[in-house]
Amino acid sequence: MNPAIRIAFPGVLAASLALGAGPALADQTVKSSDGAWKVTGDVPATIAVKKKTEVIVDIAPVAGGSQCPKLASVAFEMPSHGHGGDVDPKAMSMGACSYHISDLVPSMDGQWRLRLVLKEGEKTSTADFAVQAK
Repeated sequence: MNPAIRIAFPGVLAASLALGAGPALADQTVKSSDGAWKVTGDVPATIAVKKKTEVIVDIAPVAGGSQCPKLASVAFEMPSHGHGGDVDPKAMSMGACSYHISDLVPSMDGQWRLRLVLKEGEKTSTADFAVQAK
C-alpha cells in the first residue's frame, strides 16, 4: 500500500499528503512525443523494487485544444533490459483528462519508464516518465 493519502478530484491534479517514511511525491511534467499534450503526474523519481506504486496523471493540450486524448495503454518497462515489471499496470479514468495508474512494480534496480500511449482519432503519441528503482 502506498504510504500517502491522495485526494483526487476529476480534472484536477491529485493533492497528496505524505504520511510516515514513504517516498516523497513530486510532480513530473512531460510532453507527448508529438508535442500536442502536456502530461503531469505525481510520479516519484525513485520507487522501491518489488513494491506496488500508484500515480495520478493529468493530460492537457499544449496548443490550446479543448479535447483530451484517450489513454490507449500503459506500460511500465525497463528499456535497457527489454522487459516489464512483475505486474501489468492498470489505468482507471478519474474524469476528463485524469487517470489513476496502479500496479507499477519494478522487478529489479535500475532505470524504468512509465509509458502512456495517447490516442486522438487516428493520431497516436506517447508520453514517457523516467523512474529509478532501488
